[in-house]
Amino acid sequence: MKAEFVNTFPPKLLVIDDDEGITDFIKHVTEEMDFSVNCVNDHESIGETFRNFKPDVIFLDLCLPGYDGVEVLHFLADMGCKSKIFLISGIDGTILKSASEVGKQCNLNIAGTLAKPFLIEDIQTALKNELEPSSKFTTQEFQNVLGAGEFVLSYRPRMAIRSLAGSAIASVEAHVNWVGKQAIPQSAGIFMPKIRAANLIKTYCHVVVDKALETYSGWSSRGLDIGIVINIDDAMIIDHTLPGFLASEVDKCGISPNRVTFGISEKAALSNSTAALDFLTRLRIKGFKVSIETIGSDSSDLNKLLHLPFTELRISRDIVRRVTEDVEAEFNVSTLISLCNKAGLATCVDGIETEACLKFIYDCGATEGQGIYFGDILQASEVERFATGNKNGSRETETPMHETAGSSG
Repeated sequence: MKAEFVNTFPPKLLVIDDDEGITDFIKHVTEEMDFSVNCVNDHESIGETFRNFKPDVIFLDLCLPGYDGVEVLHFLADMGCKSKIFLISGIDGTILKSASEVGKQCNLNIAGTLAKPFLIEDIQTALKNELEPSSKFTTQEFQNVLGAGEFVLSYRPRMAIRSLAGSAIASVEAHVNWVGKQAIPQSAGIFMPKIRAANLIKTYCHVVVDKALETYSGWSSRGLDIGIVINIDDAMIIDHTLPGFLASEVDKCGISPNRVTFGISEKAALSNSTAALDFLTRLRIKGFKVSIETIGSDSSDLNKLLHLPFTELRISRDIVRRVTEDVEAEFNVSTLISLCNKAGLATCVDGIETEACLKFIYDCGATEGQGIYFGDILQASEVERFATGNKNGSRETETPMHETAGSSG
């Protein structure tokens, strides 16, 4: 029998958007995350629905017929709204940012923005902190669930860009899905808050690293010459035992440390700089590569990052997917790549969805890239076939891993 995580009080989400296709899309995704969801497609219904539903989170489209999103923000402020608010729109990113500032000046809890078109994963990431569950797992039960295969690793290919323009696989990034009683894969954005709430993050980290390296060892023994990227949860950078554990696991599997990259977020690197410096320094001493993901919004943050011992800057899909449509995004991405090239750092550009985007980052001189342009996420058994097929420059599939929401409104 499959195990199940339990949410005692499902959080409530109100979606305000005139496009029923988008509200239906968000409702489907978030109900799978165990949210209670209510949707409004016209401004006349906002007030009554807000008062009766009392949402924990609001997704608000800025472009409503006859009633713009800023007016809604003022209305919510007058109502004393305490909900977390995510602004969603397909309009210019500068306007989206300015609307966020208006909301903050109204003392509203503006939690973030979602630029259309957005993916399932974007919604899950935005809402992951709203899942405050109780978990029925003890540490031993959790290990049993992992051992039983309910947590499954899949792999996103990262393609060589600077030398081969996306024609050959350079490495793979490990992703973890939980397949529970519904037998539908659930991403980390859904289950990670539950793991943290149960104080099982260290157990989870150890098991995932062990599984990823064991699989990678098998590929290497059969002659597959690529790297592997394993992301480390932010909470783990303060664990002084982790670098030693990672080194012992790599040694046990007979893997050269320089083939393994451990990824952390910009937030983790900057919010606890002393711990990050210690953690990253020890990883580099042990021969590992280190990747830090950035959204590239603050030049002062980048300057701080450049003082840390890492080998690759990963540029978030949050800005990359606006490339070729948004001058500010193009400037940010090209600047980040240029700075890294001058500093001798590799770059991985995430969120490549079109050939135009690939051409842009190729011209900028990026090292590696990943995204749905290169095809679907791969199961472990598919990686070697994909890698062999791409040695001649062919992409196995262009099918996106996720559905994409509408691009206007």
